Amino acid sequence: VGLTGVEVMLTGDDVKWTDGEVKLTGNEVGLTGDVMLNGGKVKLPDGEIMLTGAVMLICDEVGLTGVEVMLTGGEVKWTDGE
Repeated sequence: VGLTGVEVMLTGDDVKWTDGEVKLTGNEVGLTGDVMLNGGKVKLPDGEIMLTGAVMLICDEVGLTGVEVMLTGGEVKWTDGE
């Protein structure tokens, strides 16, 4: 799954990405609601990254790099790998 652009926003009660490699690139990436990133490799590399709500990142390798990374919500879980 590849999402590229100036602004990428995923909103909804249930957002799931599964399998393969997941890449989010852009100046601003917003993930709101119950967000699950489940795959071999998850990368959130650019600009401002905001994860709100129940966020779960489950994969072999999770890389969060950028100018500003914000994790807000009642429950934030990183499991497995890096």
